[in-house]
Amino acid sequence: LADGTVLQASYALRPADGRGRALLHASCDGGESWECRGVVAEDPDGGAGFLEPGLVQAANGKVFAFCRTTGLKGRVAVACSRDSGATWRPWRSTAAIGHPCDALPLPDGRLLVVYGRRHPPFGVRARLWDADKERFVKGPEIVLCDDAPSPDVGYPWTLALPGGDIAVFYYVAARNGLRGIAAAVLRP
Repeated sequence: LADGTVLQASYALRPADGRGRALLHASCDGGESWECRGVVAEDPDGGAGFLEPGLVQAANGKVFAFCRTTGLKGRVAVACSRDSGATWRPWRSTAAIGHPCDALPLPDGRLLVVYGRRHPPFGVRARLWDADKERFVKGPEIVLCDDAPSPDVGYPWTLALPGGDIAVFYYVAARNGLRGIAAAVLRP
């Protein structure tokens, strides 16, 4: 954050039902010590679980947590904080079906949200997020890879490159279990 606070999202499984809830931790001393700031997303009724949240701060200051889910047919859930993570608006399910997300702020204020696709065709997809309207931009998914040999694919990591290109690195496993790292370059 602008004041030097470092935020880190995590998740914890509830002993009663094994469903996850997304949590937010903060460090005001560069990572020497951490405090739990609270719950980002949970479903007290137990229908949905929230795992592996991807945390990002948009240019407008809002902090978004894009969560892998259980109980929502693979849909990505998103929660938003307008006060640097002190409080969170109720989570919402999105139209994107993906497993863990990474989000990168773009120069125009939108976010590039990238996620693995573990349903045929296996691969990696992305969508643009409007940080002001707090929703995905209308339009088709961006297909980065649709020929992964197995559903064991994803965990993307995005990086803005000099000149404006975006590198997306992701993990992919062959049918025989061999794992590797692949990459795609986007030219927005």
